[in-house]
Amino acid sequence: MGELAKLTDIANILTGSSNVQDANETGKYPLFDRSDVAKLSTRYLFDCEAIIVPGEGSEFIPKYYNGKFDLHQRAYAVIPYSGYNAIFLYYIIQNNTYQLVKYSVGTTVKSLRHNSFEHIVVPLFSEKQQAKIAEILTTVDDAIVKTKALIDKYSNIKIGMMQDFFDNRVTTQKLVDFCDSVRDGTHDSPKPTGSSGKYLITSKHLGNQNLDFSCAYKISFEDYEQIIRRSKVDKWDILFSMIGTIGSIYQETNDNPDYAVKNVGLFKMGGNAQKSQWLKYYLQSNLCKKYLSLSLRGSTQKYVSLDVLRKMPIYVPSSDEQQDIINQLEAVDIKITTETNYLSKLQDIKQGLMQDLLKPDGVSVDALL
Repeated sequence: MGELAKLTDIANILTGSSNVQDANETGKYPLFDRSDVAKLSTRYLFDCEAIIVPGEGSEFIPKYYNGKFDLHQRAYAVIPYSGYNAIFLYYIIQNNTYQLVKYSVGTTVKSLRHNSFEHIVVPLFSEKQQAKIAEILTTVDDAIVKTKALIDKYSNIKIGMMQDFFDNRVTTQKLVDFCDSVRDGTHDSPKPTGSSGKYLITSKHLGNQNLDFSCAYKISFEDYEQIIRRSKVDKWDILFSMIGTIGSIYQETNDNPDYAVKNVGLFKMGGNAQKSQWLKYYLQSNLCKKYLSLSLRGSTQKYVSLDVLRKMPIYVPSSDEQQDIINQLEAVDIKITTETNYLSKLQDIKQGLMQDLLKPDGVSVDALL
């Protein structure tokens, strides 16, 4: 194992002296505090490369900055001594935020103290090695930023298209008449069985066009058979969260789904792919969201009733127009999905590189030079 040093031994760690009221939108210098987005200030306290760490919060996510900046009295500037690369130390701190959380103080609002940084240990690489590591990780981060920008771009395009296709349209049918049937899952609470049986899916397991089985539990085959007599999920059916977070959607595209559902809307589509696709997009529209917002019940936990879902008015153009709109929205969705999958891969690559490059017994940095 190579040599190690405490972060406090290789960097000057200082707090600022400014407050929130010192922010001035006419200023030309960033004012860093606990916020994700820097404010502006008319003065600067530092003119250097530094890693900015909020002194209060829950995660203590660092930022790298090079230039003149102002700093809140409850934020920290980590300024490396000569021989230590600031971007390299930025990634070291980013990889050790769990240590800052662990050694923060306070109950309601967590706060850092100067000695909180003593628990971040830095491998003592040469300046050339530090620069190479910083270059590799910065390249991946740049790709992540560009990919996020593409996702935002395509998402905004889709929002505009959804507004054009659905806003201010005249609704022509009720949901119950458009679907084969509108049901919900079981209202019973079957007992978990452990590793055997079939999964029970509830509203909390519905994500953004996906089902999260990781926190779902299994029920007995007998309970499963009892539930699917009334509420069996088939291909092209749509699940809709109706308790808590309202409006999460999952379209079932698998041939033989084998899970049961509890307290979720089940829109039976009779195997009609086009109608299912149309409804999936309509449920994401402002028309649908407005109707649901006016129909919510409950005080502590919001919900929509099955009757409200059945009576939901929907816009249904001709079959040819439906397919044309579906094709356009699907094309954008494919781009969003492609970039989202690529983003996930980049984040996995970065995590692996952080683990390999930022520890003294990891990948040989010399091999990368």
